[in-house]
Amino acid sequence: MKYKDNDYLVKANMLPPKDPEGEDCLYKDLMILKDEVMRILTSARDRCVDWLFESKTQYAKKVQKEGKDLTDKSVDELDENLRKQWPRKGRLEVEIYQERKGQITAHNKKYER
Repeated sequence: MKYKDNDYLVKANMLPPKDPEGEDCLYKDLMILKDEVMRILTSARDRCVDWLFESKTQYAKKVQKEGKDLTDKSVDELDENLRKQWPRKGRLEVEIYQERKGQITAHNKKYER
């Protein structure tokens, strides 16, 4: 069987490809070359990595701040619980005596002038 020679494959491999009659199958501006695809993918990858890094950095700052806040809150709660465990005399001294002492000192300073 004898095949007729044709240039269909040559025309199909042109940029843009051509049909058997030699007409463009695509507009030249619709062609996306390998270099352009690589540039687009590289740019997308770089943006994703930058976004992930920025998100991780912000999350680390948030976690550090919340950790410090929880630690401070726990220390305050522990101090409050320890104050409740003091003997009655110590608690009265801190809660009432020192406050009253401050009031008297302020009163005396007011009338010393």
